[in-house]
Amino acid sequence: MKYASVSVKFPVELDTEIERFLDETGIYTNKSEFIKEACRSHLRDLNDDTAITALRLEQLLAQAEQSRQSDSDIDAELAALGRKSMRTTSNRPSKRHGKRRPSRCTGLTR
Repeated sequence: MKYASVSVKFPVELDTEIERFLDETGIYTNKSEFIKEACRSHLRDLNDDTAITALRLEQLLAQAEQSRQSDSDIDAELAALGRKSMRTTSNRPSKRHGKRRPSRCTGLTR
């Protein structure tokens, strides 16, 4: 897997809270692992949000009005959004493998 390098500046208090969490729990081996999992978790939450799905649909329709995209391409994208929306509204359990990790990361706000 290829990795991108991302530079992020945190307030000192947030960095201290993350470091304390890592030291006290030992759940994550380093700050990078913690931050990657926090980003994945946040993206899962956002992708499960029906408001985000509606926003994506709105953006897709606005783009379709301004582009020369074929009706079949637009229909395919709409169908994919519909399938995603149906999956997020089902009550399926989360499938997590490996080491147990917290579902929410303390100190990170939206």
